[in-house]
Amino acid sequence: MKEYLTIYSAADELVRLKKAIQFIYEIVQSYEVESFDHVGFSCALALSKAEELKDRISPFCPAYGYIENLIETLKQLYSGDRTVCQRAEERLVAISSYFNLHQHSLIRHIDSNKEPVS
Repeated sequence: MKEYLTIYSAADELVRLKKAIQFIYEIVQSYEVESFDHVGFSCALALSKAEELKDRISPFCPAYGYIENLIETLKQLYSGDRTVCQRAEERLVAISSYFNLHQHSLIRHIDSNKEPVS
């Protein structure tokens, strides 16, 4: 049985999701500034990453629709319409919000009540 990402997934899985979302977000922002050829290649990478994410999320998850919409939006980035970038950013924010990705960090938080280990 395939294991899908959920809001209850392990923290390391959600951090990986957060990194993927950030990667796609940075590419969308770069594309919004200027449509260069190397950014177009990056857009293809972002689209590939979004399709990988789609495979990791259950079709019954509310975020699945956002991922599908994100993929369709990323395919339209080449049109040159800047509102497409805004729609992509909205989808990324919706996915991040659903999974509460703002709560996850790559930096381990140190408990101030514990003694440092020597």
